[in-house]
Amino acid sequence: MVYINVNGEKGGSMQSTGIILAGGKSSRMGENKALLAVNGETVIERLVRELQSVTNDILIVTNTPEDYHFLPVKKVSDRYPNKGPLAGIESGLYHSTNDKNIIVACDMPFVAAETMEWLLSHLEGYSAVIPEVNGQIHPLLAVYHKRVREIVEKCLEANDLKLQIFLNQLKVKKVTEKDMTRHRLVNFEQSFFNMNDPSDWRKAIQISSKN
Repeated sequence: MVYINVNGEKGGSMQSTGIILAGGKSSRMGENKALLAVNGETVIERLVRELQSVTNDILIVTNTPEDYHFLPVKKVSDRYPNKGPLAGIESGLYHSTNDKNIIVACDMPFVAAETMEWLLSHLEGYSAVIPEVNGQIHPLLAVYHKRVREIVEKCLEANDLKLQIFLNQLKVKKVTEKDMTRHRLVNFEQSFFNMNDPSDWRKAIQISSKN
């Protein structure tokens, strides 16, 4: 795997930060989901590769940075330990150097650069862009303005850890599968596939073999 330096300008990238949340305990999977291989490539390697084409900076939020020593991107830890994905979002936004930020969970093996770029392009005038696919919202494949970090921090300090409590305080642009179909995004539904347990991993391998 060859990686390019994302800490400078490169053609086609937005002034945005890609934030990969890799702090979960993977209790249902039984092993680190980010390091599972799909089609000969770990999930987190693929995410970094896709993010490289649409952002000019990438960081991984993880409490085990040694697991990702092979990736030439910045690793940061939760500033509010043991408080779930909301803490990961807060840490990512805290360390980000850009206003536009795309949050991606580490268990989503098919996130496409095209989908992420499209989401990033819709942030103007909003605090967040949240996809809703098949009636389910996806706050962990979504775009956030850096300024919402203060709201995240207030939620964490109040121990309001549900993502919906946080989202209710934002000016959100919700995008649906109809929007994505209208803009002719290819295979966008696969971007929102995530792996929770070994059966999902097996399904991901099957999907990958057909692509």
